[in-house]
Amino acid sequence: MQKLLGFWVMWHLAGGLEPLIAKRWLSRSWIYRQKSLFLRVMHVEVENYWPEVASVMASERERLSS
Repeated sequence: MQKLLGFWVMWHLAGGLEPLIAKRWLSRSWIYRQKSLFLRVMHVEVENYWPEVASVMASERERLSS
């Protein structure tokens, strides 16, 4: 569960699939495996899981980096 939540955080901090692949934080195959596992365990796509919290995290990250 912790690994999936960590993946969720990375997904939203990066800005989704394409930016996550472009930043080369993780391999493409690992991203797709985690995305599939997230759906099986959480019963929702990673991009749709708790979107309001993801937007708060992104805005706070921007505020702290300024």
